[in-house]
Amino acid sequence: YVPQKAFVLSGTIRENLTMCAAGGADGAALDEKLVQVLVASCLAEDVQALPNGLSEEVGERGTTLSGGQQARLNLARALLAEPMLLGADDPLAAVDAKVARKLFASIRSYVASEAKRRAAVLVVNQSHLLGNFDRVIFLDGGEVLQGTYSSLQATSRAFANFVQGTHQVTVQPSGPGSEETTKACRRTVVESSTPEALARGRGQLLKVETVRDGREVSLFVWFRYARLAGLGHFFAVVFVQMLAWVAQGTRDWWLVRWSEAPDADENRSYYTGVFASLCAAQLLFHIISAVETAIGCLRASRELHAQCLSRLLRAPVGYFDETPQGHLISRFGTDLTQLDTQISLYLEAAVQCVWILLMFATMVTMRLPWMLPAFALSLLCFWVPCKAGFRTRVAAKRRGNAALAPLFSNLVELEQGAGVIRAMGLHAFFFERHCRFHDEQTRFSIIGFATMNFGRFSVDLANMVLCTAVAASLLLSGSAPGDAAVAMSYTVAFGMFVIICNMVFSSLFPWGSNVERMLEILSGDIPAERMQPPGGSAPSVVAPFGAIEFRNVSLRYRPGLPLALKEFSLQIAPGSRV
Repeated sequence: YVPQKAFVLSGTIRENLTMCAAGGADGAALDEKLVQVLVASCLAEDVQALPNGLSEEVGERGTTLSGGQQARLNLARALLAEPMLLGADDPLAAVDAKVARKLFASIRSYVASEAKRRAAVLVVNQSHLLGNFDRVIFLDGGEVLQGTYSSLQATSRAFANFVQGTHQVTVQPSGPGSEETTKACRRTVVESSTPEALARGRGQLLKVETVRDGREVSLFVWFRYARLAGLGHFFAVVFVQMLAWVAQGTRDWWLVRWSEAPDADENRSYYTGVFASLCAAQLLFHIISAVETAIGCLRASRELHAQCLSRLLRAPVGYFDETPQGHLISRFGTDLTQLDTQISLYLEAAVQCVWILLMFATMVTMRLPWMLPAFALSLLCFWVPCKAGFRTRVAAKRRGNAALAPLFSNLVELEQGAGVIRAMGLHAFFFERHCRFHDEQTRFSIIGFATMNFGRFSVDLANMVLCTAVAASLLLSGSAPGDAAVAMSYTVAFGMFVIICNMVFSSLFPWGSNVERMLEILSGDIPAERMQPPGGSAPSVVAPFGAIEFRNVSLRYRPGLPLALKEFSLQIAPGSRV
């Protein structure tokens, strides 16, 4: 099937052709079929002119190829599939008259080679070719008329008026093409099929997802995110969290004093009121912190989206030609969504973890100073497996994010080429691509989750060893029951705290890679069009009476390709229709 709007896959020209190769041909047999269809579709000379031949990359919208070349590429793909029924929707619209006759002759030759098995259904606007069809279907005011060209001309006045004054051109089936053209095309096909040619063509046009090097997300990334959120919001969260955990520490201290006070029964209302007030203050501070965090993160996401979108809208057209849509969808879709929904939750929890650690250190120093070295050594032992897990999760998250772009690009191409895919039975080809891209992305997600579980197991094991060691030391030292109870409660709480910290930071650090990817857009990942010439404002241009003139204009689709327009000159008079 050859659609009216050409469907071009993001990849090399070879990949666009061979996605539907008939009979599972491969190697030399496939190369020979490629030569035949390239010659038949008048694409041989165009491929020879490309620097990398069949290994030349084309974008999702057919970048590198003109409209006519894209139409001929779709015809070549259809001929390579060797269908019994060839359908083509206006395949000659984007080519000139000379090439149109050659393509029509190739289609006739394809059908004539096995006339009893093959047929072609074409939608054409070239009425001078209607005499070459065995059957013509003519639509007139909702009425369907069909028959041979001669019979319709005799029986339908509307059809006769439609073709009136048209000189019918008889087009004979084409031959195999000149020997010189075939040899040159065969040489190009063979040379562009080598591993060196494939490697040379890969990455010349299409933007390849890159993975940032480095073990962790740098502090500079988090600082830029804090600036986007507003440093006032950030410091407010830190300060309010400090007040919340000071209130909790004071509450615990007050509870110990209450339990040891000789007048506890007589002044129960007093002690209860102070304890309740401290609980209420802690709750209030936590609520304020949550609101401030949500407001700040929402502001950061809004600023990131606005600045990145502004940069995207000012990008040159060439950027969209070389950038797959999946690259943009993964950033403006997945990355921003995760920043909106995930980072605010874990960011507040991370600040809480820091203050909890300081509170533990303060309370232990005041109550049981002899346990402070043990807690410090334990924290160091906990940090080693956690640090390794953080780095692994960040690396897996970065590669998982990069693997999203081809997955989304494949989904976009599925939607764009739905008609071709259904008509030519390409479901298996695109399903295999989707599974390959999905497996690549899922692989890194599984690695990330496995790393988090391993870190939790390591922390649980270390926590068990710590609790056992503290309990044994308390039994051997003969500590007072009150001190022993406080020591064990802090030991168990410390272990639970480390487990929670591991979960929080194992989740927060990987989300920083999403911030990295969005900041890359602001740091030059997307080139910006120059708003005005350097050194001043744009010069004023006044067209003389609306006339337009082109003088010696030469254009190419991108650097390294042959000229598509060479020294073109044209003058359009005022009021002319072009």
